[in-house]
Amino acid sequence: MTADTSAPADDPGAPDPAGSDGSLLDPLGALPRTDVRRRAVWALTGYLLGVFIARVVTTVLHLRGAGGNGGVIIDGVHIHHAIFGLMILSIVTLMWMLDVGVDVIARGRLRLWTAAFWGFAWALVLDEFALLLHLKDVYWLPAGEESLYALFVFGVVLILTVLLSPKVAAREQELVAAQTEGTLMQVARR
Repeated sequence: MTADTSAPADDPGAPDPAGSDGSLLDPLGALPRTDVRRRAVWALTGYLLGVFIARVVTTVLHLRGAGGNGGVIIDGVHIHHAIFGLMILSIVTLMWMLDVGVDVIARGRLRLWTAAFWGFAWALVLDEFALLLHLKDVYWLPAGEESLYALFVFGVVLILTVLLSPKVAAREQELVAAQTEGTLMQVARR
């Protein structure tokens, strides 16, 4: 006799569809594994990686004296890394709009990778939040701290998403079950 694997992907008691042990942020396995939580972990991982890469690259360029002429320059125009973040966000959004990487059939690695690229892209955009807010390059000026605040707030939101997603998925299933039972009761009363 085999185990029933027909439970919905976001069911806290469902088997893990991609076979991961979920040990990245939960080494003791105390939190239930859900597909929503796994995508949140990958988004957080992509985000942290993006923040690290953006900060290291910009710091190295700054220490080498690159200034506004460092990094990627096309026809004399400095291309800020927020632009690359927006391009990645556009691609991931288009993929999700077309159900690429989100549908039940794509439950494997594509769902996780799109979540990771989503987090990575937001890191690139929010790392230059102050640039977008002031419409001038203030990255190394005191006003550039606003980018750090934006990065921190979004990071906290992602961490809370990882921690709370099993509870949200369980509550959603309870509501769906209650709604289904209520509909069945209304039909039975007729």
